[in-house]
Amino acid sequence: MGIVDTMIHEAKVHNAKKVKEIYLKIGEMSNIDSQILVGAIEDLKDPNLMDDLKVYATIEKNRFKCRNCGREWNFSEIEKNIEKINVDGDTPLHYLPDSAQIFIECPYCGSHEFDMYGETGVVIEKIVLEVNE
Repeated sequence: MGIVDTMIHEAKVHNAKKVKEIYLKIGEMSNIDSQILVGAIEDLKDPNLMDDLKVYATIEKNRFKCRNCGREWNFSEIEKNIEKINVDGDTPLHYLPDSAQIFIECPYCGSHEFDMYGETGVVIEKIVLEVNE
C-alpha cells in the first residue's frame, strides 16, 4: 500500500473529513530525494480529502557497528566507497537496502559482519486527521 493509499485508508477507518498532515522518515541509505517524494505525494493526493495537506519528511542517518572489531561508523563515511550502478549515481542499496552486508564493509577491519541501525526505506511516522464529529 502506497503513502497516499495509506492516508485514504486511515481517513476512512477514522471517519475523517480531511488529512491535514503526514510525517515521514526516510532512511539515508535509500538515497530517496525527500523533495521529489513530497512532490509526488502532492501530485497524487486526493484533492477533496487532502486539499491543504502538509507533508513533513526527515532523513534518518544510518549507523553501523562492526561485530568483528566493535567500531562504529555512519553511512556518509563510507558511501563514496560503494560502487555506483548507473549514471544517476544510484548505489545497489537504493534498490536493495537489505543487501547492505554485500556492498558495505567495516572501514576499519574490512569485515562484512555488522549491525545496522536506522531506517532503510520510507516510514510513515504520523498522520494527522480532521475527524467528523
